[in-house]
Formats: sequence, structure tokens, C-alpha cells
Amino acid sequence: TKKGQNFQDSFGISGYSLLSGAQTTNGLWTNIYTGGGSGVIVAAASGRAHVMGQQPLVASSGSGLDTYATLTVTNAVFQDFDMTIDMMTFSQTRTAWSAKTHEVGAIIWRYSDATHYYYFMQKPYGVEFGKQDGTQIFLKTPGINQTDLTLDTWSTYRIRAEGALHQIWKDGTLVVSHGDTGSSGATASMALGKIGLFTVDSYSLYDNVSINSI
Repeated sequence: TKKGQNFQDSFGISGYSLLSGAQTTNGLWTNIYTGGGSGVIVAAASGRAHVMGQQPLVASSGSGLDTYATLTVTNAVFQDFDMTIDMMTFSQTRTAWSAKTHEVGAIIWRYSDATHYYYFMQKPYGVEFGKQDGTQIFLKTPGINQTDLTLDTWSTYRIRAEGALHQIWKDGTLVVSHGDTGSSGATASMALGKIGLFTVDSYSLYDNVSINSI
């Protein structure tokens, strides 16, 4: 996208669901996979008239080895940007086994394919910022007492990615500031891509997405 280009979505047209590969009615998003469950639903939820909700199939194996996820991405591509988004993990849905700490909603950016993107998640204890670059790489995991997750509670996140520097705020508090100096930080596969909304073994909601290219 060009510098200064704006992307806004408050999911104002509601009351429908997406199948894998389908686009939202406004043409801004495409679902990559639904995780076998109710998938992506744009409707009223948690006190708001228009939100995107993602809920994959419930993991119910007694072994705790099954897992299901949902991913929806923008059709637009972004390189350097400043974005804000409201997000909540409404509930962790795994049954017959304790919920795992990474089973929450997440935000993905510079997504070019399933193995190249950056991500951020608000975990029950602290936050996690990392990337997939052929393999998962943890870039920043602040202390366990910092910005804990509260289920069924909206928070506003701001993500600013400019070159190798990634900064993330939660409700106005800076929780991540990290320069990715790894070997892949400047490569084409990690330099630009789509914005993604992701959830794994949980029911997560998203609203008021604003992205400005810088």
C-alpha cells in the first residue's frame, strides 16, 4: 500500500458467516481457514452491535493433542504501518484438558504465507511477540506480571511496524519495543504482507480496525 493510505473497518454490515476462502461483504477480508467450527461470524457480540468473531472447532480430546485455529487476513498488503484494533479473547474453549497459555486471540502482520509473518498475542500471563520465518521464533516475551489477559474484556492494541522496529501498546501502555535484527528481518518474505486476525482453541472478537501506512 502507499504511504498515508488508510484502512478502516468497524464491521458495520453484520449477521453473516464466512466459509474458508470467502470474503467479507465489504471485500476487505478473506478467511484463510475456519478451523472446522463456526469459523468467522460478523454480528453483534459482547455488548457491541458489529464485531468479527472467530471460533474454531472445540478441541475436546482427552490427550490434549488436538488443536484448531481460524485465520482471516486483509486483502490489502502493508509494509510500514501504524494500526489500532480492539480485541478480546472471550473464552478459551478446550475441554477435557486444561487450556494452554497460547490459546487466545492474536494479531498477525506482514503475512505473506503460512510460514512468514509476525504475530502478537495477549496471554494469560504476559504477552508474546514473535515471528514465523520457516520456523517459530520468539522475539519478545515480557515478564509474567506484565499486562495479563482478562477474558471477556475489550482492550485496544496499537501496533507500529517501521522497518525492523516493531512497537506494541495495550490500552496506551507500551508492552513491546523490539528491533528485529535477525537475518530475515529485511528479506522480501518478511518485509511486507497482509494483516491477520487469528485465534486458536478460543473464541475471540475483533472490532474497530484502523491501519495507516507510513
